[in-house]
Formats: sequence, C-alpha cells, structure tokens
Amino acid sequence: MTDEKKNELKMLVQTLTSEPIGDQNPQGFCFSTSFALSIYLDAFGFQNSIAEGEFNCSHYWLNLNGYDNIIIDATIRQFDFRQDPIYIGKIDENEITKQYKITCSSFNDWVQLYQIWCNPKYNTLGERRPTDFYQKLLLHNLATASILNYEIQNLDSDTKLRTTKTYLYKLYFQPIIQMVKLSLCSENEIISLVKSKVGDKFDLLLSKVV
Repeated sequence: MTDEKKNELKMLVQTLTSEPIGDQNPQGFCFSTSFALSIYLDAFGFQNSIAEGEFNCSHYWLNLNGYDNIIIDATIRQFDFRQDPIYIGKIDENEITKQYKITCSSFNDWVQLYQIWCNPKYNTLGERRPTDFYQKLLLHNLATASILNYEIQNLDSDTKLRTTKTYLYKLYFQPIIQMVKLSLCSENEIISLVKSKVGDKFDLLLSKVV
C-alpha cells in the first residue's frame, strides 16, 4: 500500500471515529465501530471484511481485501493507550495486533451480537449492564450512526444509492433506528450528549425516525 493510499484511508477512518471516540478508552466499541466503518470504507472503494479474534477478550477489526495481511483497527487503544488511535498495517507488524488469536463466528452470530450492542442495557446473558457502561456505549453507537448517515447522504447520487441498498447498510441501521426511538422516550440526557457531540448530524439521523 502506498503512503498516499494509506493517508487517504486514515483520513476516512478519522472522519467516522474521531468524534464518537475522541480521547476515550474505546473498550466495548470494537464491533459497532468496525461494522459502521466497513460500510463507510466500502462506499469509497476500500473493500473489506470484519475480522474476529481474541486479545484478553473478544475483539473485532477490519481486514482490507486485496492487501496482504493489512488490517484496520480503530479501537486498538483499548489494549494500550500509548498506541496511535488508528492502526493501519500488517497484523504481524504491531506489538499488539500480532498477538491476536483469530477466531471465526458465523454471520448470524455477528448479527445477533450487533443487535445486542445496539441495545447495550443487557449483555448476551440477558443481565443488566452497569448504567455508566450502558450510557457510554449508547452514546457512542448513536454518534457513530449519525456521522455514518451524514457522510453517506453527502456522497454522489450513484454511490449513495448503491450503498443504501446494500444488505449491510439496512442491517446496521435497523436496530439503530429502534434505539433512537427508545432513547427519545427515556434517555433525554443521552440525546443531549449526542447532539452536543455531533450536532446537526444527529438531527439528520432523527429524520429517519420522525
């Protein structure tokens, strides 16, 4: 991968992740971030696939198709805050990523996992999560979805049409819209925080609901 192409890719990743994540520890953000990023990058011609592995816990990142062993990990700092916020490079050339133990779940498992992360009040066992973790994850999911929706709406008409008709796009936004509806009824504080973080981009997401 040329430096020019890598810089283009990094700018795209930053566009989607810099506001939702900021200086936070991105623990718990990896799957929902990777899912949104996968849709966004594909719209710009960077074909990719979501990858799953373990490093002290389950973890998700993107494999960049057509490039040998190059990955995109936008939440790598959850393992070491000294890392750059975004890692783009070969999986075996970073002290953290080379330790990932690659696993594989079925697509249906990923769909179920994403639906759980979109409604983060409860974990996979149906147990209620701590309120601070739930609110942090909900804020992140809504902010990320707001930016993804905004960026897609600003694509040229052909690319926007192609992107919005994909199965993954519909799969991503369906539970997000449900969470927006629920949040409007019961999470006024979170809604205010999302608006302060991404501004008018959230209003555009609301237009999908009302």
